[in-house]
Amino acid sequence: MYTKEHAELLKPRAGEKWRPSNGFEGDVFTSNVCASCVCGPSRNCSIALAVLIHAVTDSEYPAEWQIGGDGLPTCTAWTGVPS
Repeated sequence: MYTKEHAELLKPRAGEKWRPSNGFEGDVFTSNVCASCVCGPSRNCSIALAVLIHAVTDSEYPAEWQIGGDGLPTCTAWTGVPS
């Protein structure tokens, strides 16, 4: 999703809440992560909706969307769709 250089810059922020910087970035994330999750948006997941409603500084903002140890955004609630 990010270049290697960008991900390297974000590694020190691993574990912090992550919010897409714009709608396109959010679409890329949900297409890559949420679409392959058993709880994805079309499967009654409320995380993506809460991200749209709340500011990242709000206590209600989902902690599941965060910067991973590799510097890339991740969802800690992600569970792959069984094949």
